[in-house]
Parts: sequence; structure tokens; C-alpha cells
Amino acid sequence: MRRLKGADRMSKEIRLNKAVEGYLIAKAADGFSEHSIEINCWALGRMVDYTGNALLSEIDLNILRGYMNFMRREYKPTRSGGNQSPLAGSSLDRIWSSIRAFYRWAEVDLGIDRPDLRLPRPRYENPVVKPFTQDEIHLLLNAAEYTALVVVPGKNPFRMKRPTADRDTAIILTLLDTGIRASECARLRMSDLDLERGEIVIRPHGSSTKSRPRTVFLGKVARRAVWRYVTSRQTFDDDPLFTSLHGKPMDRNTIRHLLVNAGKRAGVKNVNVHRFRHTCAIQYLRNGGDVFTLQKIMGHATLDMVKKYLDIVTSDAKDAHRSASPADRWQL
Repeated sequence: MRRLKGADRMSKEIRLNKAVEGYLIAKAADGFSEHSIEINCWALGRMVDYTGNALLSEIDLNILRGYMNFMRREYKPTRSGGNQSPLAGSSLDRIWSSIRAFYRWAEVDLGIDRPDLRLPRPRYENPVVKPFTQDEIHLLLNAAEYTALVVVPGKNPFRMKRPTADRDTAIILTLLDTGIRASECARLRMSDLDLERGEIVIRPHGSSTKSRPRTVFLGKVARRAVWRYVTSRQTFDDDPLFTSLHGKPMDRNTIRHLLVNAGKRAGVKNVNVHRFRHTCAIQYLRNGGDVFTLQKIMGHATLDMVKKYLDIVTSDAKDAHRSASPADRWQL
């Protein structure tokens, strides 16, 4: 690896926080998404804390192993709601990926040897994500439209129509029909929507490693819900498709909170964008769709994730056949 002039001296003198700062600036300049940069900032920031902001040259494989072990066993996450359960395997994997990406950059830009090359990748199994049932979607749509039950002494219990009912209903049905990600949903503009054709254009964003350009489609019910929402306000082509009550753009976190709160009102657990994404994919395959078209719709780079959806659908078919086997049912 060619070392930059003065890189040896710099790598010996530079503190970890300054190196991380340079790396994050480089990521932003390369067009990586805000979310990707936030993840790297969090993971590497915790490493700065763990090492006491050591000199970059002092950090070796043992220190990196110690950091990963600390994040697995001792780190107390700060989450909304006060949940301090240990980090999930996927979170540990993101930390590992952040370390690897940081040292790839540091090797080139700072000319250092890489202590991370023998850092083992965390082993974990992705939790099985259950798609929503039809009843759960009905409950969520009801919760999007109405408040929780209001009980007033001396009066019959009642519920009121929510001020964001049209918007929240449109978002839920858009996520269900298209399987788009929260960040993709938040970035949609009016110009991306063609209600006549029932099409939404997903534009590339950042490095395009996730948000791949593609067209997704709305069914009749979702199209009607989106039409009802957009006609309730004055809009221009460059306006966000989904906004707050005050007309401000939404982001992935506001959409996430919207869904979590709808789930609480509806009594439906684990309501998140990924469940809508999984539900969209699995229903597409159950209804006879092919894996290659699904890959394009979902914006997956490879067929790996699509094959997982297919495995679920195949398992469903086996279970259905077992319960509906004529020979078994007739006790032949």
C-alpha cells in the first residue's frame, strides 16, 4: 500500500477522535447517506470513549476485540422508553462493519497498518420477521383514523377522528403496497407520484447501496388513500409527499414513531417499517409473483434476501398441504 507523504508521522500523532472526524468528512463527501454516517458516527464514537481517545497508532487487535466484547456484554443502550436490553446481533454487525470501513479509509488516507483484519465478524441469526395478518392491518388502519377510546364519566365512551388520519392511512397503505424503506418514504416528492398510473419513482440517494432507482406500484385502495391525502392540501411538484401537520418534511424517525404509536393504539406488537416490507414481499410471492421482479421492486442488490422470502412462502405451502392432504383427511 502506497503511503502518503508524512502519513507515518501523522498516524503516530493523531488521536482517534480526529481520525474519525476525517473519516466522516470523507464519507459525506463521497455521498453516503445521513443514516449511514449517523451509524458510523455512533459506532466509532463509542470506540473513542472505550479507548479513552487513544492515539490511533496505539490501537491494536486486542483493543478492538475488547471494544466488541464491551459492546456485546456491558454497553447499556439509550433507547426511547428506557429499554436497556443488550444490543442485537445486527447492531453488533454494524459496529464491526463501521470499524472495517474506518480502517480501510485510514490505510489509504493515513497510511496505517490495519489492526482490524483478524477481528472476527459477530455471528448472529436474523430474527424471524412475521408478516402482518389481514386482521392486524385492519386494526392499524383503524388506529390511524381514530384516537384511542376516550372515557368521560357520565358519557358513553367515544373516539375522535385524528387530525392526521388521511396522511397516516396513506403512509400505511403505501408501505404495504410498495415495500419501500422508511427513508425512501420520507424522501418522496410530489413529482415522484403518478396517481393516474399508480406509480411512485424511487430516486437514487447517497451511495445508492440501498436506495436503488426503481418504480413501485400502488393498488386501487392505496391510490385512493394517497389521492384523498394530497387533495386535502395545496402542493407543488417539489413539495414532500408526506409532511407534518405544519407542512414540514417527515424523516425516517417520525415515520417510525407514527407506526409505533399506531401499533400501541391498535394493540398490535412490533409495528415497524420492516414488517411492512416483509409483508409486501411475502404477499407478492404468495399471489404468484416471481423472485426477479420482486428483487427489482424491493431494491435488493442480490437475490439473497428474496430467497429468504421464498423460503417462508415455500414453508407455508408445505404446511398448507399437510393440513389439506386429501389422503390424510380421508384417513385412507
